[in-house]
Amino acid sequence: MRTYMKLSLTALVTAFVLASAIGTASAGRLSISNQSLRVAWARLSFGSGITSISCPVTLEGTFHYRSIIKAARSLIGYITRGAVGHGSCRTSVGTAAEAWIWNGVERILNEITTTNTLPWHLTYEGFGGNLPNINRLNLLLRGIKITISAPLAGCLATYGSPTANVIGEATVSSGTITDLRPEPNASLPLTESAGPERCPNPGTLSGTGTVTQLESATSLTVTLI
Repeated sequence: MRTYMKLSLTALVTAFVLASAIGTASAGRLSISNQSLRVAWARLSFGSGITSISCPVTLEGTFHYRSIIKAARSLIGYITRGAVGHGSCRTSVGTAAEAWIWNGVERILNEITTTNTLPWHLTYEGFGGNLPNINRLNLLLRGIKITISAPLAGCLATYGSPTANVIGEATVSSGTITDLRPEPNASLPLTESAGPERCPNPGTLSGTGTVTQLESATSLTVTLI
């Protein structure tokens, strides 16, 4: 009788473990706690060396749904607003610099009104960690276009295009999305410049931005479903 009970208990535990494993392996979606998104960089750096500049930058957007299919290159949302903290940009040596996002409102050097390249597409590119414990989400941003200026370096350049891509790595800690940064060596192509020998080519991106819900300090959470 005892042998029978032991065998039954073993079979029950085995079935439970297998069911849990199958459920985790077959989970094909990620659930986001809120469809709104804001990423704020105290300093987003562009370029390298003496011509690199850094600025406060904020991007805002929305996810199409709170449930995201884990399929690479699937469109999951849009970045609908981008803003630079004008007057706060600096080069790596501390001299004045400036940047403009092509959002249809910015005026480059107070002369040229940018065309609107927004919304920029946001696609899912994968995750890091071992299921069900995700520690990173990879998101691709498509359609970026920005202009930077470093007057003392003699650089004025525009980067990006409708097909330009940058992959961002979102850190996930205990289910909370804490920050977003461009992947190592992320860059945008140089498309137009004055003084190209003094401008970064291509334009590399770096810096860690804080991720929250739109118009809130509340973090976003992600879970496997």
